[in-house]
Amino acid sequence: MIATPYRGLQASLRVVALLSVLLSVEAHCATASMEWRLSAPMPEARAGYAAGVVEGQLLVAGGTYWLGDPGAWMGKVFCATTQAFDPVSETWTRLPDAPVKFGYAAGAATEDRLYVLGGVQDGRPSGRVLVLEKHARVFHWREGPPLPEARVFAEAAVVQGKIFVVGGSREFETMDDTGLCCASLTATTTVWSLDPGDPAATWERHAPFPGHRRWSHRLAAVGRYLYQFGGRFLARKDQPVQYFNEVWRYDTRSDEWAKVAEMPVEIQLARAVQVDGVIALVGRDKCSIVFDPSSGSFASIPGLPEDALVDYFAWIPPFLVGAGGETRLERPRRRAEWTFLGKLTPGRSVAHDTSDPTR
Repeated sequence: MIATPYRGLQASLRVVALLSVLLSVEAHCATASMEWRLSAPMPEARAGYAAGVVEGQLLVAGGTYWLGDPGAWMGKVFCATTQAFDPVSETWTRLPDAPVKFGYAAGAATEDRLYVLGGVQDGRPSGRVLVLEKHARVFHWREGPPLPEARVFAEAAVVQGKIFVVGGSREFETMDDTGLCCASLTATTTVWSLDPGDPAATWERHAPFPGHRRWSHRLAAVGRYLYQFGGRFLARKDQPVQYFNEVWRYDTRSDEWAKVAEMPVEIQLARAVQVDGVIALVGRDKCSIVFDPSSGSFASIPGLPEDALVDYFAWIPPFLVGAGGETRLERPRRRAEWTFLGKLTPGRSVAHDTSDPTR
């Protein structure tokens, strides 16, 4: 086991909040632990989907997978498939397909609706917004207010009922004609918001995030704040990838950004999810951490039992729930089919594989 690289970073008392839903621990608990297990596999393995939690279920819509076989992948496929995972019964249910095939859209959920925001729709970058909602106990798709312009790989989060969309690229910049991903020359720093409770609302523009343009940054909301983690930039495939390890905080009231921390490099690309006031970052290479917004500190937690870069994790108490995504293992459809359930417990942090995530 390789020694943990987080020397000098100490978890704060707020990490205890991450455990309080399960059992009481001492006020000076410095680390958290998590027990992961596999649940019912995703019926159609895919990545690049849009997701959110509606009525206690994880809704997953659209996404991509590959045709061909290991070592001879032929091309990327976009789909309209929509499914729901119930962590109580541990079952998947098929929902109505989206009206278009899409991938790499941002996803955001309110109490009873899933919003699909932009992405590649029917083969082109789009600003179209699709809304999946329930009427008379049946899910239906409809149109929502379109984004100001097309966005691919944007991130979205909900703050006090408002949907915020951060960054993303104007184009889908693949490396070859099979759909291998991606350069980011058209990456943006824009921030938009929409109040879905106002039928007459349109998208508002806010202060762009500071620093270099990037994609694959991660977003999570805590209270009135948005937290943005990391990101990368690639102008051309023959150039090295630039990685950015800043943690930025956006105040939705003052419309101001502030740098609050530097994230460990090996957690780049990890998915961020807010859990009782702290943020879990679940990454590949079995590497995951918890970020405490009140102090800007990190604590190590066990990573996933299988190597997967999952597109979305949800906090559906008492579980962290995620499914699908990309994997370096040669799985069918070149995608991970695993569904992960993580349950937090007290205990010591564990060391993680610190191999270079840029490989």
